Amino acid sequence: MSLGPLRPPPGPPLPGNALQRGERRCREVTDDITEVSGREVTDDIRESSGREVTDDITESSGREVTDDITEVLHNGMAEDNIFLFVPNLIGYARIVLAFLSFALMPCCPLPAAFCYLLSGLLDAFDGHAARALNQSTKFGAMLDMLTDRCATMCLLVNLALLYPSYTFLFQISMCLDISSHWLHLHSSMMKGSTSHKIIDLSGNPALRLYYTSKPVLFVMCMGNEMFFCLLYLLYHTPEPAVWMLVLEGVCGIICLLKSGISVLHLITAAQNMAALDAAERQAVKDQ
Repeated sequence: MSLGPLRPPPGPPLPGNALQRGERRCREVTDDITEVSGREVTDDIRESSGREVTDDITESSGREVTDDITEVLHNGMAEDNIFLFVPNLIGYARIVLAFLSFALMPCCPLPAAFCYLLSGLLDAFDGHAARALNQSTKFGAMLDMLTDRCATMCLLVNLALLYPSYTFLFQISMCLDISSHWLHLHSSMMKGSTSHKIIDLSGNPALRLYYTSKPVLFVMCMGNEMFFCLLYLLYHTPEPAVWMLVLEGVCGIICLLKSGISVLHLITAAQNMAALDAAERQAVKDQ
């Protein structure tokens, strides 16, 4: 069955002017919608493209920076291998001698003492080599200090086994030695020093003399190590000679002075750290 042609709904016909105005209004609305949609689509495309371009630039820059760092490290290690600097090679020899000494301590007192003192004596030569060859490094300074502290601590552990009645004193000595040197080194590095042996000359006069006078530094360090070494040897010597007892007394005085230096280390380093903290807090407040 045919429905026939569609007819407009009954009603008065629209005037021509009204019809034209309606068509014009529809075109304007359509143009507005097209313009707004176009701008949104364009903005979306630009934003998406911008992100993609930014990501590409970031990725490319990251790769270039990473490649540059890798190249610098590779070339730097090839030209100046820090681990093979002469002072650091001496440091490795010191570590080997120290471990050999620890292994010999239970059974061979004289060879153990010889290896231990030789390891300590080489500490004076690595510093001279670093200055003479212009091979002073932060790694070398850290290696030097760690070797000293670990060697002394291991000897004191052995002495605590040999002299159990004085274990507490040996423990105090270990704590003071490690904490003072670690805090002093940390504060020195934070202040920009390349070594814990480089100090502010306007600081404590005792520390200034300790670090600026090479003979004083050598006598204090060697005397301190000799005191503990002689304690170890005296335990294994049934009838010690008089000179050993006299030398032990002299080294004992030096050891006490060295402990006093360690206390100054601890106090001065703590004050330096507190000053750095205060300066950082003030800088944050000023921002």
